[in-house]
Amino acid sequence: MKKRKVFFTVLAIIIVLFGVYYFINKDKTFIVIEDRRGNVLTVIQAHQEFSTIYIHSSEKQPWENVYKINNDNTFTLMTMKVRSLGPGVPYNIEDGWQFYIKDGFFIYDNINKKFNFIDIKLSSISPHFIKVNKRMFNLVDICGDNADIKILIAKGILVDIRRFFTWMILESKKL
Repeated sequence: MKKRKVFFTVLAIIIVLFGVYYFINKDKTFIVIEDRRGNVLTVIQAHQEFSTIYIHSSEKQPWENVYKINNDNTFTLMTMKVRSLGPGVPYNIEDGWQFYIKDGFFIYDNINKKFNFIDIKLSSISPHFIKVNKRMFNLVDICGDNADIKILIAKGILVDIRRFFTWMILESKKL
């Protein structure tokens, strides 16, 4: 009986802390990285933009895509920076795009392509990173080698309710 009382007291405290955390973070924007089953692997706080950076597998050069975060939980590809004009690089400049060279990068700007999410297959052969506010996050270190991930945007707190309730049910059965 005493174990059960302690368990539910701790559970109540956790729920209150989640409520306080939600109230503090309800208007913040987060980059959410999920596995292919929809399980949240990590959440990174963002502001107005972020970049995905990876080392191209054949060229061994960094590619950076810069995204603007929209108010509707989508994001827009604004700029692509590449070191060389090899495989996978656009060979036509589409209407509205700008192309120039700066600091050794070929830059495609004003792309304005909107996304709800991005699917990526990670590999240690061509490491992937997310850059937010000058901080780099190594996605292979976070999610694992050869992981299939989805990158999306969410506002407010993210809690994986299924995991929390699964944990709560398993712990209550132990009592």
